[in-house]
Amino acid sequence: MADVLAEAFASVCEAQNYAEPFLSYKNRAERIPLRFRTKKNLAYNADFTIGELRRALSTTKQTSPGPDGITYSMISHLSDDSLANVLYMFNRIWREHVFPAK
Repeated sequence: MADVLAEAFASVCEAQNYAEPFLSYKNRAERIPLRFRTKKNLAYNADFTIGELRRALSTTKQTSPGPDGITYSMISHLSDDSLANVLYMFNRIWREHVFPAK
């Protein structure tokens, strides 16, 4: 299944599928290295917002829980304060690149 998805994405992302102005922009942008540990306030370094977390949760399906036993439904039904704490934890993991111990 992974190979089928990889082939599908690869075929869609081939350069021949893009207009020349986009290819020019893409080539320029790809020459700029991503700096995740910079002091600049770049969009990809910003903390996730409560709105982004809520939107992500609204698009999830009812799936089996992960190894921690927590389902998306459980997170979706948290109080605003509890959801803010979850968001704080996610943002801290994102900024510090360290996952909490079990």
